[in-house]
Amino acid sequence: MVGFYRFVLFLVFTASLARGQDRWGVGIGSGVQNVRQPFRNEPKAPMAAPVSVSLGRVFMLEKPSIALWFYGRAEGTNQNQAFGVGYRVYSANGFGERGSLKPFIDLFLSTPYVKDRVGPPERERSSGTFLTTGLAYFLGDNHSIELSMGLYTTRQFQDRGFAVQPSIGYAFIPNPNPPLRSPKARRYRNPARCPKLF
Repeated sequence: MVGFYRFVLFLVFTASLARGQDRWGVGIGSGVQNVRQPFRNEPKAPMAAPVSVSLGRVFMLEKPSIALWFYGRAEGTNQNQAFGVGYRVYSANGFGERGSLKPFIDLFLSTPYVKDRVGPPERERSSGTFLTTGLAYFLGDNHSIELSMGLYTTRQFQDRGFAVQPSIGYAFIPNPNPPLRSPKARRYRNPARCPKLF
């Protein structure tokens, strides 16, 4: 528990360094977890497909050139849910000069909640702490499609385990470093109003 409070203080400290442009970000995503339990010998590893929703604040930093997204997240697979806070770091420049494809790394801490009932199905699980990395492809200034691969801790009723989960998601989030655009040509109906070049 002490580690959790230290992490929250670290988020607050980092946010205090992020000055300038800040906006809200919203994200949704889902994936398939290949769940393995080290404490039980199962002939077949159960699968799970959680759906998550994230909402938080985005801060832009100039030095280093990154974007920070502090978010609250809710995740569930029908009977099981998880709630917590997360911290994502985007590279502003991406691949190439002001490229649209940007790598990110994500850390999420949560409190899983499992409904009190006997014999929950194997497919209903909730995720705990995870660390994931991925790529975000920005479509314009505010939309991104994200592909990621993460390592999760999982919980199902009284059983615990870990999972590797490939995920796909969508985020309405400001582009950390939008690509350069050529100025739109201006047309003049009256030739006499055209600016003189020489």
